[in-house]
Amino acid sequence: MRAKIYCGFSKLCQLLVLAILISSCGGGGGNPSSQIQVNLVSKSNWHGVDELSNSPQLHAVGYADNLFFAVGIGYNYIQSSADGVTWSILTNSYDLGNLKDFASNGNELVAVGGADTVITSDDNFSTFQTYHSGIVEYFNTVSYGNGIFIASGATSYGESCVIMTSTDGIHWTSRLNQPLLWIFKIVYGDGTFVAVGSNESGGIVMTSVDNGTTWVTRQSGLSNSFSDIAYGHNTFVAVGGGGAILTSTDAGTTWTSSPSGTTYGINGITFGKGVFAAVSGDYSSHIDQILVSNDNGVHWSVMSFTGQYWLNKIAYGNGRFVAVGNYGLYYSDTF
Repeated sequence: MRAKIYCGFSKLCQLLVLAILISSCGGGGGNPSSQIQVNLVSKSNWHGVDELSNSPQLHAVGYADNLFFAVGIGYNYIQSSADGVTWSILTNSYDLGNLKDFASNGNELVAVGGADTVITSDDNFSTFQTYHSGIVEYFNTVSYGNGIFIASGATSYGESCVIMTSTDGIHWTSRLNQPLLWIFKIVYGDGTFVAVGSNESGGIVMTSVDNGTTWVTRQSGLSNSFSDIAYGHNTFVAVGGGGAILTSTDAGTTWTSSPSGTTYGINGITFGKGVFAAVSGDYSSHIDQILVSNDNGVHWSVMSFTGQYWLNKIAYGNGRFVAVGNYGLYYSDTF
């Protein structure tokens, strides 16, 4: 009797040990973000759209209020899509100037661009109002976080960079006015706004913990200009010229360089589905690239397309990644 009990207990123990081992290895299904990375660097999971209506050059793409929005320069400056595949021209979006970026606070969309243009909308750009900050000649970027919009732009002929804040997207207050500085993207995370760009010496990273009122310059360790930055998994990842990638896990205070696997300039980055995804390429060689990291920007996989979209930015929403450029876009399968 005791032998039977001992034998049964041993089998139970073996099963428990086996279950623990499987669980520690990812439940037999592997790391989900690892599989996403594999999927995103497979060409069969991406699909190109050569041109949208009237061939706008798309500078930015994002996901807000269950829609993708893309803004740029061309006859139709704002387009939207529920799935990232089929795109629609937004009414009367043909006379807005050169739009560079947009942001959402959940209720209001704010887009910015050339000629000191600011447009706001509370109905997904179906209707909108146009304003001017009266501070800059043109805008480069706008973002939202911690209850405030933050934008950067430049005075006449790019003489000085201006970082400004607004609670409503309409009235703006200048917070920083500095010559020989260009800020191309600002993002919020971990209680901090982080801005990236370049100055006369090369790349620059700046942080603000008081909603953009004051800024501290951080040491990046690289001379490359930085074009974009994203936040996810408690990590900031900045990208830029020559394949430069920087990561920070302490609210942008210190930065570590990571090899990207490309020497082309990386123009855009986003975080979604547990991975960082970036876009790169070389116009003269007609090459577009998708870069993916599932370990917070430390290691990257790269996939190249032979094309000529000249990708600018990438966004994630509704299970899909969308990358836009000057001559078209790519959308991924849903994962």
